[in-house]
Amino acid sequence: MTSTVLEKLCHIGESLVLQEGGSYELSEYTWCLLAGGEASLNSKNMYRYEDYGARPFAESDSGLIVSTEGCTLILFDARRLDRLRMRTPQLNYSLRKLRGEELNNQVPWKLGIVYINS
Repeated sequence: MTSTVLEKLCHIGESLVLQEGGSYELSEYTWCLLAGGEASLNSKNMYRYEDYGARPFAESDSGLIVSTEGCTLILFDARRLDRLRMRTPQLNYSLRKLRGEELNNQVPWKLGIVYINS
């Protein structure tokens, strides 16, 4: 992603620091990334390379986040993210590509074989 797209994301994102044992109720209207530290969502470990909550192009994954050793979350309002995604083709492409790779390209928007008759 270009620095311009990252800057646009920074304008709509919010950082939340949870101390050890702190919690946050992640709704289906918030996209969440774990920026650092350790935490769990619904008693399952969270990882920095995964996304949570209102995940673009996937089912939402919401519930109670509990910080294990202190953590930093990056939160995005899902409606604002969707508007930004629709106005920023590179962001939209990157998120679709990420989800496609995560799901082994078994996604509804990808076309199958197209036969062309001469």
